[in-house]
Amino acid sequence: MNHPPGVEACSYRYGVRRSGDGEAAQCRLLEQITGAGDDRFSRVLRDACDACVQTFPSTVDDINPVVASLVFRVAEQIVAAGGTNGCTEAQARRLMSWAEESLPVVRPEDDDCPAPPAQTGTATQPVEDLIPLPVERCSREVRRWSVGVTTAPRRLATLADCLDSLCQAGWQEPRLFADSPVPIPDRFSALPLTLREPRVGAWPNYYLALAELLMREPHADAFMLVQDDTLFLRHPGLRAYMERILWPGPAPGIVSLFCSTSDTQATRGWHRFAGSWIRGALAFIFSNELAKRFLADRSVIEHRCAPGPDGLAKIDVLIGAWAHERGIPMYYPTPSLVQHIGQVSSIWPSARAAGDRRANSFAGDLLPQVTDAGRDE
Repeated sequence: MNHPPGVEACSYRYGVRRSGDGEAAQCRLLEQITGAGDDRFSRVLRDACDACVQTFPSTVDDINPVVASLVFRVAEQIVAAGGTNGCTEAQARRLMSWAEESLPVVRPEDDDCPAPPAQTGTATQPVEDLIPLPVERCSREVRRWSVGVTTAPRRLATLADCLDSLCQAGWQEPRLFADSPVPIPDRFSALPLTLREPRVGAWPNYYLALAELLMREPHADAFMLVQDDTLFLRHPGLRAYMERILWPGPAPGIVSLFCSTSDTQATRGWHRFAGSWIRGALAFIFSNELAKRFLADRSVIEHRCAPGPDGLAKIDVLIGAWAHERGIPMYYPTPSLVQHIGQVSSIWPSARAAGDRRANSFAGDLLPQVTDAGRDE
């Protein structure tokens, strides 16, 4: 077998040995990223090394998709073990979230993982028939929105699908926050755009996006930040529905339109999240006051100074911890009002990252729909 050049020269690779499974080695980069003291968590097969050298070199701050796959697999194993020497279960969960940022996104038809069908038409049944209005809500109805979509280059573009569904749901003029140049479909070329060049990273782009929305529209009732791999329920009444239900509970909190597979409840409706949110930042809605509090909080600002890759990612973990530690409620719906487009999938079969990053109950798959031709489905 002819191996690609560079494997033997890899400075992270050591302890090479051969067995019935083929050639394997220890990876210092995995050790540095995870901190795990158990050798089994840094053992890498030769074919993974072959794939790694065919993409860009990784560091502890910037990992290629192969290393991201390996990190996710190791972190998943550590979570299943309840933690290990040098890496707690909580740290492993954060590593999983970070690694997913570097994994390719593929559409269901390109993947071998079963996935719920995508919504193809426009839903017609009232949203509240599927997700009842909350028993309790506070504050006045939301009338003025400020909406942003964060985007960055992807192997498979998802921005067009995201914007199409967002517009069909009632939010037709979001501001795009592009972390380095990205292709923008012609039909959306007139949308306001903020371009960051060179790239600043997922978390800095998110923070700056929320701050800019606030500075541009300081009197908005609600600020919604959307990630570009988000598919909204294609329902012309979704915006009006959200204006009726905000804010659920006795006090305004942070509202997620996404409900992951792990958080799906037995009863339909709006639920308060128990604990610290870690299930993605696909579509968060902040009240005006909470947006100001979040942006001004010292711990939020200092997150950028976190060592290694943490300061550039972990948006969901940061928001969840911030809200939980301050007693700020977070609410989410069952079924989910948005879907993660396609599957988050690794290029490494043994390290597939699928499941929690999708909604197993998506409103777009449950409501009656009308096709573009106007006939009921």
